[in-house]
Amino acid sequence: MKTNFLFLLLMSMLFYSCNNNAEATKLQEKAIEVYFDRNLDSSTRIDSSLTLTDQALALNPQNLQALIHRDRLMFVMKDAEGMMKSADRLIELYPDRPFFRVQKAFYLELTDRPTEAKNLYQEALSMFEEDLREDSTQFDLYIGYLGSLEYAGDSAKAMQVYKQLNARSWTDFQEEILKLYHKERLPKKRLVDYWEGRITYDEI
Repeated sequence: MKTNFLFLLLMSMLFYSCNNNAEATKLQEKAIEVYFDRNLDSSTRIDSSLTLTDQALALNPQNLQALIHRDRLMFVMKDAEGMMKSADRLIELYPDRPFFRVQKAFYLELTDRPTEAKNLYQEALSMFEEDLREDSTQFDLYIGYLGSLEYAGDSAKAMQVYKQLNARSWTDFQEEILKLYHKERLPKKRLVDYWEGRITYDEI
């Protein structure tokens, strides 16, 4: 009887967890939909999207899409403390993903902590390089490394990596990404200009 009870309890917990994950996903999809709804004014879009995202995270605190979107909203709102907390949470949950360290390093730069930013950039770049030594066929990892070099201020190394990538054979889709990379990427300067009030977020 005890075994049956424990089994039923475990099944009910798993069912509850699956339901929560599904509901969290729906809420987050709605949060992003609201965020990009240009029929709403900017304040309403941001506030509503944040509310839905927080509801999604209440159901599933490890929802990656929700965590990344919340991080974006903190930046849009210029909430320095919120940005740091979001970045720390992503690093805590995904310690093997160097991009989240790059993101936090950029936030440290924005909030006048250059030494900490430089150290974290270097840590992230070392992680990228180690991962690429283990598997140099990961195109997405290379693109992440390339962008991170640019954000860390090493434009010479970034150009070197870009030329190396262009010299290799990739799929047609990946080669198209490389061709459009410099045109489509989001320059760091645009984000800094927004943070310092020179442009609006819609102008980024």
